[in-house]
Amino acid sequence: MGGDDGWNFRGKGLIQLTGRDNYSKANVFTKKYENVDILANSDLVAHDLKIAVLSTMAFFVFRNINIIAPKTRDVEGPLIVFDKSGVLFKTYSLCRGSNANRLKAGGNGDTPIGKASTRYDANAHKGEYSYGNYGLIYLEGLTSEFLTATKNGRAGIAIHSGHTTGYFKKSLKDLGKLMGTYGCVRVYNKEMEKLGKLYTKLKEQGRKIYCYIEDYDGNIKDVYAHYKMDLDSKDSSRGKRSTIQ
Repeated sequence: MGGDDGWNFRGKGLIQLTGRDNYSKANVFTKKYENVDILANSDLVAHDLKIAVLSTMAFFVFRNINIIAPKTRDVEGPLIVFDKSGVLFKTYSLCRGSNANRLKAGGNGDTPIGKASTRYDANAHKGEYSYGNYGLIYLEGLTSEFLTATKNGRAGIAIHSGHTTGYFKKSLKDLGKLMGTYGCVRVYNKEMEKLGKLYTKLKEQGRKIYCYIEDYDGNIKDVYAHYKMDLDSKDSSRGKRSTIQ
């Protein structure tokens, strides 16, 4: 191992890819799809969006759910499900809480970043306006902010659907844009139904499913473009934070 490995393979990219071993795994994807050797030029992970996203795909081959949230959390970001074959599912998600404190127990802040274990309960809160009809994928922190939040006693964070903005306790149809929560990840009702079915299928195949939530400090439109997703036509920047979910 070269003496410069620690510097060359320091944390870079959307998920702060770190270490020669992880770079080597990601290199399989970057060479295959972009003919780029990131072992020879590791700085591309930090400066080239396509390479950054491909390195994320490699990292999540066995982690499955990746949520890329705008750092400000005022608009939606993509939720992507991967396996070895590539992208299985993609949709819009919102990781916005009632305040910006991600670490406080019971504080209802934005969803923390980091890796989380997952557990799906298809019947949890079924039929409730705040959660929808398709259950919750519960998340428990394993790394980064998410682990700190979990150690602090923050619990109950999940991926779920529910009523949309402008239709509070009126409808579970996807009529408005995604509504903020108390720190969970909100997706549209029709998409939660699909995600729940996919999650169940992957578990039946013996998969161990992780979720990783990350901040993106650039223009989120670039990430949507890379995944060949249009912007959500209903979405717009959110102003004052809501105290309801």
